[in-house]
Amino acid sequence: MKIKIILLNSCSIIPPPVETPAEPGLKDWTCYNGDFSNRAWHSSIHQSSSSSDYYIISGTLNGITGLNDVWVGDISSSNMTCLTPSAGFGGRWGHTSVKTIEDG
Repeated sequence: MKIKIILLNSCSIIPPPVETPAEPGLKDWTCYNGDFSNRAWHSSIHQSSSSSDYYIISGTLNGITGLNDVWVGDISSSNMTCLTPSAGFGGRWGHTSVKTIEDG
């Protein structure tokens, strides 16, 4: 089985505002290990129901500049690893991602 990730960039010419999310209680947080930075307006994809892997794609640190990194995280171990700090696409934020599955 091959997994293909398709990135769909936002069509908005005005960047979305960076909003501060409501602060949940400390019991609601899970600490992930790695050099992952706080970010907003990223997209994420969960690998599959039989896998604990998920991907975080791009986003913004400051509401001005888009990132083009891709991270993989493992829910079961709380580890995150940078797959690439500079993927083959330009910096983006406010986008969405979908996962397709191909047999073969």
